[in-house]
Amino acid sequence: MQIQPRLIRLRDAPIYLGMDRNRFNREVRPALTEIAIGRQGVAFDRLEMDAWVDHYMRCNGRPPLNRGPGRDLAYRQAGPRPPHSRKHWNE
Repeated sequence: MQIQPRLIRLRDAPIYLGMDRNRFNREVRPALTEIAIGRQGVAFDRLEMDAWVDHYMRCNGRPPLNRGPGRDLAYRQAGPRPPHSRKHWNE
């Protein structure tokens, strides 16, 4: 069994969220509660970071493509249409 820490250190927080340090400091860090660890250490609550991601996804995410079983099969069989001319793009 692997235990995930509840507090994530500042150096690891951007990695946990899959972003670089500058973006984390600019976009995420101001929204999180900083937790002092010792004299100089700073950490963030993993659950609070997860909540930030959930909110970000609701505001900025895109829903998955609505592909039914028949539509997906028809697309694979026919393949994408080549863009011969602009008039065919909107068909």
